Amino acid sequence: MATLWHVLRVTPLPRSFLDKVRSIGQEFLMHQMFLPIRLTHLNAPKKAGRLGILDPKLQQQALQLRWLHPMFGGDTSFVTAYISFVLQDLYRTLDPILPFLFPIFRPQCLTSGLHPLVTLLKSFDQIPHPSISCPVPAATYLAFPLPEVWRVLDGNYVHTKGLAKLKTSNAFVFDEVGQCLQHKSQDEVIMKPRLVARFHRAHWAGQILRHDFMFDNCTQGSTLAGGVVGPGEISVIPFTAVMAKPKYTLNTIATSFFRKVALSIPLCPQFFPQLSAANRKFFWKMNIPHTARNIWYRALHNKLSCKANLHQIIPTTHPSPICPICHEAPDNVNHFLFLCPNKYSTWLDVSPYRVVIGIILANWQCHWRKVFDDVPFSSSVSTALANKLINVFQNELED
Repeated sequence: MATLWHVLRVTPLPRSFLDKVRSIGQEFLMHQMFLPIRLTHLNAPKKAGRLGILDPKLQQQALQLRWLHPMFGGDTSFVTAYISFVLQDLYRTLDPILPFLFPIFRPQCLTSGLHPLVTLLKSFDQIPHPSISCPVPAATYLAFPLPEVWRVLDGNYVHTKGLAKLKTSNAFVFDEVGQCLQHKSQDEVIMKPRLVARFHRAHWAGQILRHDFMFDNCTQGSTLAGGVVGPGEISVIPFTAVMAKPKYTLNTIATSFFRKVALSIPLCPQFFPQLSAANRKFFWKMNIPHTARNIWYRALHNKLSCKANLHQIIPTTHPSPICPICHEAPDNVNHFLFLCPNKYSTWLDVSPYRVVIGIILANWQCHWRKVFDDVPFSSSVSTALANKLINVFQNELED
């Protein structure tokens, strides 16, 4: 996998390939397990009660931080110069940072496909960006496409596709005397005059409003003031300055933080039953055999192949949720491990604490002997097997 991570850092790969790698990883982790645990749940970190398995697609985006750090850190290396040249050449933009900050500045070839910079831009999109409130040079404002600067307030007005091809300079002009931006007159509008006139009318009617990142306020009428400084030159300093704050500095963002943000951990289901952070930490630190931890972990996620779960998923094959051993109650996770009368006696007959693991394994093996080999479940056999397993585990731990 280390070789794969190196390749993902420098080479764009199709999504189908990354999905295949994820599928192979899931098959390996869930080998001969039913019910399987979703891979998206296993990708979350251990602090959230998961395994912290790396997702190839997300890891590829996280590894792009290696190239994002110098882009926003003033680095002048060959890689930074190459990325800047490609971005400026593709979109003819004066500043290569603009396609990072605003997706509308990205040419079509950088929105999908296998272009080397597609993954880099998608990686930047995953990083949380703070709000921008500082003034923007008028030249920068005039260089932005109109839909990027204005948001629709009235449902009766919608931005047309043709509007995306117009820059703010096609509809506004900077008044050096009044130091403000104002609507162009009909005679001054050259490109798509009808579309621009419709946009002006929508602004006068209050159907559209500027985005907060451009201005602190707007005056009524055709003049826009406050928050515009310039005309000056096109500059992304107002947008990149906030990225220098400690919380958002790209140089301080590690791949682990990137994955945590992108995974949206709160969306992951909780343990079944819910465990505190201290209990989750204790679970991972216990010195127990892997087989026992595997069963225990599946039980915590309600993913054991007990009759209740099987009946819920495939009722045609398992028409009843009743326990096949005691035939008295639904065979849910708690009944499967503890509450079945035949298994409960094993808990009473064997010595305490670390023997819990031996009891779980003993009941597990005896349960499936009954299901697959039709061997009657015997409490005495289960107790003897539990004691034998406990002695084996104890010898393994001492060695």
